[in-house]
Amino acid sequence: MCSIGGALLQGSWRATFGSLGSTDGKRQRPLAASADFRLNGRFSPLTYCHDVVVSPHDPRVIYICLSPAAFSDNGSLYRSDDLAQTWRRIDHGIKADATLMAVSVHPSDPAQVYCVTRGGQAFATEDAGGSWREYRLPSGVEDVYAVACR
Repeated sequence: MCSIGGALLQGSWRATFGSLGSTDGKRQRPLAASADFRLNGRFSPLTYCHDVVVSPHDPRVIYICLSPAAFSDNGSLYRSDDLAQTWRRIDHGIKADATLMAVSVHPSDPAQVYCVTRGGQAFATEDAGGSWREYRLPSGVEDVYAVACR
C-alpha cells in the first residue's frame, strides 16, 4: 500500500505512459499530469512519467522517471523516501539526452540504481545517487523501454 499524489494505492500497480494502473487492469489513475502531480508542493513542469518503481528494500521508497514529454531531450530521476509525500531529484551530475524511460533498483543492494533513456543512454549509481556513471549503448540503439538488474 502506498500513496502517490495524496491517493491511497492498494494492491499491485505499474506505470505506463503517464498513468499508474493496477496490474489487474481494473484501476487507472493519472500520475504525472501537471494538474495532479506536485514535486514538494509545486506543480511539476515534468508532466510525462514512464516508470515508477517501489524499492524492493523499503516500501516507503519510490523512484519515478519524469520528462517534459514522451519524445524529449531531457529527463530526471526523482526519489521519495516517505510514500510520495516529498520528492528529491537524485540524478545529479548527469544529463539525459532523451526521455527517461525506466529505472531499476538492485534486488540485494539498495544503493545500486540504474536508469535508461529512450535514446540509448544508461546511467548507474552504486552509492544511492551520490555519484553517477553514464554508459552509452551501441550506436543505433534507440527506443529503450526497460532496464533490469540482478
